Amino acid sequence: MTASRLFSPITLRGLTLDNRIVLSPMCQYASQDGNPSQWHTVHLGTYALSNLGLAITEATAVEPAGRISPMCLGLYSDAHQEALAHIVRFYREFGSTKFGVQLAHAGRKASVLPSFMIRRAVTPEEGGWTPISPSDYRDDVHPPPAVMDLERIERVKTAWRDSTRRAGDIGVDLIEPNEVYDGDLHEIELGGRRVELRTWGRAHTRGDQVVFLPEERILFTGDLVEERCFAIFPYFPPEDVDVDGKKWIAVLEHLEALEPAIVVPGHGEVGGASVITEAREYITQLQEETRRLKAEGVSVDAAVEQLDGSMRALHPDWVQEEWIGFGVRHFFAVAE
Repeated sequence: MTASRLFSPITLRGLTLDNRIVLSPMCQYASQDGNPSQWHTVHLGTYALSNLGLAITEATAVEPAGRISPMCLGLYSDAHQEALAHIVRFYREFGSTKFGVQLAHAGRKASVLPSFMIRRAVTPEEGGWTPISPSDYRDDVHPPPAVMDLERIERVKTAWRDSTRRAGDIGVDLIEPNEVYDGDLHEIELGGRRVELRTWGRAHTRGDQVVFLPEERILFTGDLVEERCFAIFPYFPPEDVDVDGKKWIAVLEHLEALEPAIVVPGHGEVGGASVITEAREYITQLQEETRRLKAEGVSVDAAVEQLDGSMRALHPDWVQEEWIGFGVRHFFAVAE
């Protein structure tokens, strides 16, 4: 029996991993003033004992204003450095997993509540701050930013250098910058492969993004597509109404046009382009049926009850049934 390449070593620019299993950065929102907590010791320590190839911290801010929320991790003080050094020492003593840090700056998308809560700006009275940005671009979620002058730009550059030095001083194996890009399409070279990062704006959420390998025709859809799942409509008026079902359908049509050979959904089993088609057909049907019932004078609550039953009957093996009603309420609200 041939051994799986997944469990074979790999060398990346001089860093050799025992296997190819990597823990990607995951926001924990368990910090106070940027300090790692006991949660981080247990959370990251668990992966040290799991003998992964590499574990990477959550986005770790290079300065206080670079945090997404007041509960985000930082590496801009001696206290932060020593606390993370304690975790690195644990990795060295137990197991063989390499340890990486993702350095980050939230820019204008800072000073908000954690993502497991309803996203809104955090006021100064609640421990928030004024975000910084190269421009005065604003949205209806984040606090209005302060436009950076040359002095502030230099301070940010210094913060990145200082945090990089701190990470090196504690002996992390990998320092990963959280890459930010503008525009709908960004290309990077990754291990000899061309990778496309595509953003869509408001569809499932404001930040929808997919990863596409054009030569291999492999598509990572994130939460835009979930296999055998009723689509999650984050529709919580009046605070959170970012979802746009009509745009979502259009995005899925565009993804189908890429003709991917392999689709890796946000949830469920890997498949082909049919995974996208099934998700699009469900959302389209939910939209059309909701419009029809509203035009017939049916109330929103009655429409939710009726379509909840019919959609469950059409897809008896699908999960996340609780989201059907949220989708109906969204399409009911935007139906003309």
